[in-house]
Amino acid sequence: MTTLAFWLIALALSGVALLFVVLPLLRGARLNAATPRSELNVEVHRDQLAELDADLRAGNLSPERYAQARDELKRRLIEDVPKQQSSSSKAVRINDRRVAITLAAVIPLTSIVLYALLGNQQGLAPARAITAQKPQQQFTPEQVVEMVERLAGRLEQSPQDAQGWALLGRAYYSMRRYGDAQLAFAKAAALAPNDAQVLVDYADALAIDVGQGLVGKPLELINKALKLDPDNAKALTLAGSAAFDGRDYMVAVAHWDKLLKSLPPESEFSRDIAAGIAKAQQLAALNREKTPGKKKAAPASDIGETPLVAGVSEAKTPAGEEAKPELDAGPGGVAGTVSLSQALAGRVKPTDTVFIFARAANQKVPLAVIRKQVKDLPVSFALTDASALLPELKISAYKQVIIGARISRTGAAIARRGDLEGFSKAVKVGSKNVNVTISTAVR
Repeated sequence: MTTLAFWLIALALSGVALLFVVLPLLRGARLNAATPRSELNVEVHRDQLAELDADLRAGNLSPERYAQARDELKRRLIEDVPKQQSSSSKAVRINDRRVAITLAAVIPLTSIVLYALLGNQQGLAPARAITAQKPQQQFTPEQVVEMVERLAGRLEQSPQDAQGWALLGRAYYSMRRYGDAQLAFAKAAALAPNDAQVLVDYADALAIDVGQGLVGKPLELINKALKLDPDNAKALTLAGSAAFDGRDYMVAVAHWDKLLKSLPPESEFSRDIAAGIAKAQQLAALNREKTPGKKKAAPASDIGETPLVAGVSEAKTPAGEEAKPELDAGPGGVAGTVSLSQALAGRVKPTDTVFIFARAANQKVPLAVIRKQVKDLPVSFALTDASALLPELKISAYKQVIIGARISRTGAAIARRGDLEGFSKAVKVGSKNVNVTISTAVR
């Protein structure tokens, strides 16, 4: 409610209250004050007339004197009562009018003073008051886990809630519990098979959990989502990445070009998509030069990285190629190099997945993740807001982060016993040339 509306309503209510107080004073009170005096005069007249009747019956008055005395009483009553009524009415009218005017001034003034002293003036703008008084609530990781488990328990009791399953899937995804996430999205998709966003989220979680990329069922889900919603941004992003990984570069260009037209031109994501389009076009041209008259596609390693996809990217560079330390993540990100300790080189395969991520020093949930392979090591990286897992979790919002790298034999995003990992110390956001060596095993 606005301040003006509040005062208009208060003024109207005060006016109604005044009517109940003032009108009786102006209309009815003077009659109530004059009536008792008139009744008293009538009673006196009746007593005097009764005395005359008694004297007449007793013979103390002649009929002539009785008639004269009775006429005199009537005349005096007629003359006296109107004068007293007029006089009393005038006095009461003057006094009541003064009281009414006084109350009309005192009641609103008293209301304003009492509201200023006792009222909640911030109540006129409750949203601003709450925002000013209470900072945005921050939840600890333990509280987040508790809320997610509570949601899961509720869905077990009410399993027909498609939106609830989708919400649970996104919560698990943000916690890197991709196996649980894809199961929750599967239930949501079964209940809402025509929800494009649920299908594409399901495809994303399933691809990460299985660790085989956007092939098979994930691609089927993406294609179905695009049929339902041809402009879905995440579906276009993943479809372009699937085509890029399948070396169908012009299809990737078509998807990403359509996506680019819907993005803010100055955003980091739009710049990443534009860079992906340029790489795909270069690879398509390279194919035509190398194999004229044939449709054999050149590998993505001939040109560089696969563009970032929905917060997770898988880079492919030639085996044995040196990392490029000149990568710069800008003032809102962190760049550097990840390498593998020579002592552990015999324990991994070239195709094992490497997760490179940044997280806040006091949190376990990563802010951003990119995905590469062991054959790419040593590899340079750049973690920015464009690779954020969630829009509200951005590296640029933190002063310091920890950079980690982990090799997963199964491709699962959740750390498991036997994985290999390494971490940096806390580094300032905007740092370059941060070195992370994968040198220990997860126990």
